[in-house]
Amino acid sequence: MSRRHHHHHHQIPTIDSLDLPPVEILTELPPSPIVSPPPPPPPVDDGRLKLPSEQDEAEVSAPAKRPSPAPPAGLGLWRRYLYRVHQYSTYPFSAFLLLHFTTAIATPALTTSIDAGDNAIVLARVVYHSPLLEPVLVFAPLAVHVTSGLILRLHKIFRDRKWYAKRTKLSRVSFSGVLLLPLVAAHVVACRVAPLAVDGDSASISLRYIARGLDRMPGGALTGLLLYSALVGLASYHVCYGWAKWLRWPRRKMMYVHAAAASSFVVGVLGLRVVARGAADVPLWAAAKYDEMYDFVEGLLGLRV
Repeated sequence: MSRRHHHHHHQIPTIDSLDLPPVEILTELPPSPIVSPPPPPPPVDDGRLKLPSEQDEAEVSAPAKRPSPAPPAGLGLWRRYLYRVHQYSTYPFSAFLLLHFTTAIATPALTTSIDAGDNAIVLARVVYHSPLLEPVLVFAPLAVHVTSGLILRLHKIFRDRKWYAKRTKLSRVSFSGVLLLPLVAAHVVACRVAPLAVDGDSASISLRYIARGLDRMPGGALTGLLLYSALVGLASYHVCYGWAKWLRWPRRKMMYVHAAAASSFVVGVLGLRVVARGAADVPLWAAAKYDEMYDFVEGLLGLRV
């Protein structure tokens, strides 16, 4: 029995028979959207957000910072030499201060006698009132130290502002020196300038002269004691901590500096109390001469009307 083959003829579709869109539509595809990253948040300034317009205005209005000029190459050389002069000028003056403190302050404090202090001053005056030693030990070192320190300080202020755009901070030692300067100047005028101008020399100057000056102060001897205590305290601090700075003492040795400054101040206050009690023992003829000298000082400083 023969099989009949059944042939199924499938009809192949043609392009014309397909329902396709026009070619123009296929070629003109719409552009795909470009997803951009979100903009960064505006910077925070002074606790609030700035708008973009404010940022632009701030950038336009802010002046461009110019780089600071470099310091001259030879600037540190002369400053180093002047610093050495400032340092070495303290050596002879420190020797005078030690002698003066021992005779005028420590002796009456330890002996509780103003006469013992006067006798010690007369002996020491042979050394530092001589025509040759007084300029070398007292006035020249003091003038050099003050002048060089002032030049160094002013130059440091100018340098820090111009080349480093910062303010100069005054150290405690330097600040004590600034406060000490008018007190030392008044003491020199009272004890050296006025006696030379009125009496021709300083032979009559003693601790009783200081006692008379304390008693003449406005408000009594208490005002004078406070001023002289400030002089002794600032001098003790400036000298002790200044020498520690010169010698570059480490922190473990600073306890000795603290002890030296505090003990010298305490001895100074005790000595001043002894001197102040001597105002009652000043003879009338000496009191009249001392008053004439103090009148000169007050007139020179503009304290008398």
